[in-house]
Amino acid sequence: GDTMISLQQYVNQMRPSQRHILYITERSRRHAMQSPLIEGFRRDGYEVLLMTDPADEFALQVLREFGGLELLSATAHAAASG
Repeated sequence: GDTMISLQQYVNQMRPSQRHILYITERSRRHAMQSPLIEGFRRDGYEVLLMTDPADEFALQVLREFGGLELLSATAHAAASG
């Protein structure tokens, strides 16, 4: 979706087979949405958190998992998968 959601809301909406919280960091929502990774993940039924606030970069250094699920960069996931 295009609205702000909490990590808990994201986890509640995840596909049962999804094992990671996927995110992408960019300087703006517009830039994040232009990433070819977003289209591929959405086509496959996965949501990707768009992290566009400068504080998000810091938060990701501290918060590595949520609810037992690893936060994983969509870029890293795509590189490891393909």
